[in-house]
Amino acid sequence: MLLAVSAMRADVFFVSFENTNTVRNYAADGTDLGVFASEGLDLPCGLAFDNDHCLYVVSQGTNTVRKFSATGQDLGVFIKSGLNIPSGIAIDKNGNVYVANAGSSSIEKFSATGADLGVFISNGLHGPSGLAFDKGGNLYVANMFSKTVGKFSTVGADLGTYGVKSLNEPKGVAIDDGGYIYATNSFTRTVQKFALKPDDNSATFAKSGINGPSGMAFDSAGNLYVVNAGNNTVQKFSSTGEDLGAFINAGTNHPSFIAILQDPKPVLVSPSPSPAKK
Repeated sequence: MLLAVSAMRADVFFVSFENTNTVRNYAADGTDLGVFASEGLDLPCGLAFDNDHCLYVVSQGTNTVRKFSATGQDLGVFIKSGLNIPSGIAIDKNGNVYVANAGSSSIEKFSATGADLGVFISNGLHGPSGLAFDKGGNLYVANMFSKTVGKFSTVGADLGTYGVKSLNEPKGVAIDDGGYIYATNSFTRTVQKFALKPDDNSATFAKSGINGPSGMAFDSAGNLYVVNAGNNTVQKFSSTGEDLGAFINAGTNHPSFIAILQDPKPVLVSPSPSPAKK
C-alpha cells in the first residue's frame, strides 16, 4: 500500500533559564508549552540534541551534564567528570558529546555512552562558551575572553579564527545552511556574520532588540533566534536579518541558551480507503 505524505511537523524550541533552574519548551508560534526539564539542574546553560531527540543540558552549578528523553523523562547524570564551569555543548554526527569548559579553557570530549575521551582542544581557547558544528564536522568555539571564534577540525586541529577585531565577549555561535558563521557580541549587543574563510571580515547581521545576547540557533526555515539575557527575551530574525520581534518574553527568568528540535522528515500516513464502486 502506498503511503501519503502529510504536512511536516513544526519545530519545537527549548530554552534554558538560570533563575528558575529549568528548561522550558515552546511551540513554533512562541506558545509556552511548560517546563520540559528541571530535575537536578543548577544554572542550566548549553543545550543539545542527539539523534534520538534526547536533550542534553549543561548544569553549570553542579559541573555536570544531565540527559532527558524526548518526552522529558530524567535519564540522570550523563557526564560528571572532566568539567570545570561548563557552558556550551554540541554533539557530532556519531553521537560524541563536546562540552566547553570555561573554567579550564578547554573542550572535553565524551563518547555516546558518556565515557570521558579526554581533552579535545586546549590550545587557543580562553573562556570558551558556545559550540557549533558545520556540515563537514568542523567545530566552532566562541571564546569570550579572547574575543574570537575558533575553528577546529574533526581531530581538533586549529583551522584559524574569526573576529579578532570585530567581536567583543562572544558567547554564542551558530552556522547557517550556507556555512556562514554567526557570533553574538554580548558586550556590544550585536550578532556578527562571517564568511566561510577564517578572517576578520564580518558584517553586523542584527542589532535591533538585542541586549546581552548569549546562545542562538536557526530553525528549519532559516530564521535565527537570539537569547537576550539582558532583557529576558528571545528575539527572532529572518534569514536576511530583519527583526521579527520578540519570540519569547521571559519575565525575569534570565534565559541562557536555546536549542531547536527540527524534524524535517514528513509524517507518513495510510490513505483512507477509496469508496467501493457500485
